[in-house]
Amino acid sequence: MSTKKRTAKPRTTLYIILSLVSILLLAAGIKIYEDVFAGNVNLEDGKKGYVYVYSNKSFGENIDAITQAGILNNAHAFSRLANLTGYDKLIKPGRYEVKKGVSNLQLIRMMVSGRQAPVDVVFKYAQRKEDLVRFFCTQ
Repeated sequence: MSTKKRTAKPRTTLYIILSLVSILLLAAGIKIYEDVFAGNVNLEDGKKGYVYVYSNKSFGENIDAITQAGILNNAHAFSRLANLTGYDKLIKPGRYEVKKGVSNLQLIRMMVSGRQAPVDVVFKYAQRKEDLVRFFCTQ
C-alpha cells in the first residue's frame, strides 16, 4: 500500500506542474495575440481616423502624439511591438488612415511600407497655371 502513495505523489506533482505550465502558456498566447493581432484602433464602426508620424520627432515623441490623439487603445503595446521587431527605426513619416479593427502589426507594416493616405490640396482662385505661379511667387 505504501508503494501506491509513493507513485501517486510524484504523479500529482507532475500534473500540477503541467497544469501550471499550460496556464502560463495560454496566458502568454493570449497576451501575444492581444498585442500583435487583435484590433487596437479606438474608432466607431465605419469611421476613419488618422495617425500622424512627424519627421522632426523621435519615435517616442510620435508615440506620445498618437497616445494624446486617442486613436489607439493600447499605445504601449504598439510601441513594444515596434521596438521588439526593430521597425521603430524604419517607420516613415506621414499621414496614415486607420479604421476600426486594425491591429498593431497591420499598422506597423503600413507605416514601414509608407502607404499613406493622400492629402487633397485645393488652391482657390487659380484657374490657370499663371495664377498658381503668381500665388507662389508673391508670397
